[in-house]
Amino acid sequence: MGSAVSATNKARQWLEEGALIIDVETTGLGNKAEIVEIGVINTDEDVLMDSLVKPESRIPAEVSKTHGITDKDVELSPPWPELHQDFCQLVKGERLVIFNASFDVRIIKQTAGRYGLRIPREVNSAECAMLAYADYWGEPGKLGDNAWQSLKKAVRQQQIEPKGTPHRALTDCFLTLGVIEAMAELY
Repeated sequence: MGSAVSATNKARQWLEEGALIIDVETTGLGNKAEIVEIGVINTDEDVLMDSLVKPESRIPAEVSKTHGITDKDVELSPPWPELHQDFCQLVKGERLVIFNASFDVRIIKQTAGRYGLRIPREVNSAECAMLAYADYWGEPGKLGDNAWQSLKKAVRQQQIEPKGTPHRALTDCFLTLGVIEAMAELY
């Protein structure tokens, strides 16, 4: 079980040393899900990547209800192979922070793997803001650790004013940054 102090220190480190914050929206949750949108910002709030992505598979209607992205929206968007090299160059040598890192990293790997593309090592070492926030918030979990909080809950708990469209990659990047700033006690 981590502590709120270590979470605060980690958040301060991310902000002081700089990090890229990444979020993806997908065709679903399973092992065939693909990226349909990617957002990347830095801790100075600069937008470094913001793109819809045309997947090989269709976006199920129930998934579109969550993030609002439809097949029609991505129809003219680049497929992942057209964005992959830019993404790799962008993250090379950078510290990456993702709210739910295990999920987003898996989706990035799945999408790249679908096209036979390799991901940079930085993706595998992405740090998880959700786990840090669980320690910061300190709500006891069922297994003796701290309970994970969704990004939506963390934003509400920290009284961060959401800007942009909910469940969209760029919006979620900025909300993650707001949660990091709150953990660093700078928000």
